[in-house]
Amino acid sequence: MVGKYGIVHRGILLNTGESVAVKIIHKSDLTEKDLNSLKRECRIMYELRNHPHIISLKDFCQDSANFYIVEELAEGGELFDALSRRTSYSEREAQNLVRTLLYTLRYCHEKGVVHRDLKPENILLKNSDDYLDIKIADFGFATHVRNMIRMECRRMGINH
Repeated sequence: MVGKYGIVHRGILLNTGESVAVKIIHKSDLTEKDLNSLKRECRIMYELRNHPHIISLKDFCQDSANFYIVEELAEGGELFDALSRRTSYSEREAQNLVRTLLYTLRYCHEKGVVHRDLKPENILLKNSDDYLDIKIADFGFATHVRNMIRMECRRMGINH
């Protein structure tokens, strides 16, 4: 899979046999600002790594040409896509899913972390059989906050 800054491959951790996602990011493609964002993202993911509903950072390493971010693999794909394929979805299932999502966001906020890019594409399923085992991913815009943040959102020329 090709992302904004690199390519994602499936890999296997040699010491455990666990399947993982490996993001390969070419150093030459990064500006200084991009590099700072990448480091911040990895620090935040490391801090949140033990939560069961946040994609965990397994490793971060580099060579002369690339950075390698090794993350938990969410084989179920995007939640939105999985729900779109279903013919029915009960109110109870929706309640449980939203509850899980809100508890996970509360955990982030208690740690002083704001995701800032929560959207259907960034909510993944650990596997395709369990619609409650969600994983929040992509902490590229996340930041630490000490006080309330306030920012203007603009999309397609509309101010909110």
